[in-house]
Amino acid sequence: MPFFAVNADAQIFSVAHDTVCFTAPLGDSSVFDSIYTTGSPISVKWNVEPFRSDFPSDWISNTSGGSTAFCDNSYCYGSGIDISGTVETTTYAAPGGPFHMQINLTGATTRTGTYYMTVKFNSGSENAYETFIVTYPNTSVPMVQNADEILLYPNPATTSVNVVYDQSLEIKNVAIYNIIGKLMSIYKVSGNSANLNTENLNAGIYFIRLMNAQGEVVAVRKFTKQ
Repeated sequence: MPFFAVNADAQIFSVAHDTVCFTAPLGDSSVFDSIYTTGSPISVKWNVEPFRSDFPSDWISNTSGGSTAFCDNSYCYGSGIDISGTVETTTYAAPGGPFHMQINLTGATTRTGTYYMTVKFNSGSENAYETFIVTYPNTSVPMVQNADEILLYPNPATTSVNVVYDQSLEIKNVAIYNIIGKLMSIYKVSGNSANLNTENLNAGIYFIRLMNAQGEVVAVRKFTKQ
């Protein structure tokens, strides 16, 4: 199970990984993460972010055979997780405890594709986020990672936009251009993901260019800044 490990910036609690990527089997699958805490037990509120998720409805609701649930350290919330933003609350004591997604795509009609779902955690004035990126591959052909399988989220963006791509593309630079082709910012990157700051961009349409070590444009993706 590949994942990208970045600790959340928090003083009294943190999320082990802010992005978890995995390929879902047809049957039951669970993807675990951890909440780390310091000091006294703390009350942690969490909810699925409705505007930072694009799961197909049949991956969420049991009525069509799909099933997605989230579990904190005390209870699992399933039967089609509420993605409208309902807040759940649990208590974590130091050193912390588990949090995980459960998914079963048996009978789901949307049987291929890559989708994401983001969970927000809150305790007092501190927030952390975790995004689960789930791929169900086309089992009739080998799964090929290429420039067509680049994931960009959230879109529309506010303060930042994330780009996830296959490491075999050997992306070395990621640049943001406005709609008339003016370079707004460029980032040197490594690995298979990048987080791009969009706070200083005016509202509008922008393009992201992913380039290899030779400066060749491997892929272009469009996003909207709100």
